[in-house]
Amino acid sequence: MSFFTQNIADNWEFTELWVDPTASPPYVLILLSNTDGRICIYDPTQNYQIVFSSGDYEQAKLWLLEDEYERVEGRLTPTVFACKSDPTTHNRYPEKVLGIFDT
Repeated sequence: MSFFTQNIADNWEFTELWVDPTASPPYVLILLSNTDGRICIYDPTQNYQIVFSSGDYEQAKLWLLEDEYERVEGRLTPTVFACKSDPTTHNRYPEKVLGIFDT
């Protein structure tokens, strides 16, 4: 895995699903943005290879719209792990792993 790919995977800010509704079944691509604003679009059917990358969200969005992809409503974002103790078992567990926000 390249440094750029590893960096975006470890420092992601949000991800979106984009679908080509004209395909049957619908074809899905995954847009992933890192905290520096770099955007990668992955194709799950091609072993999650990057099919497009950019330093600009609008440019990535236009690339998807040119091929008539539509964004699935909502956006996934990471949240800080908020751990709390369970006094009966003394175990710690995360309260939240992902936050789902509609935009």
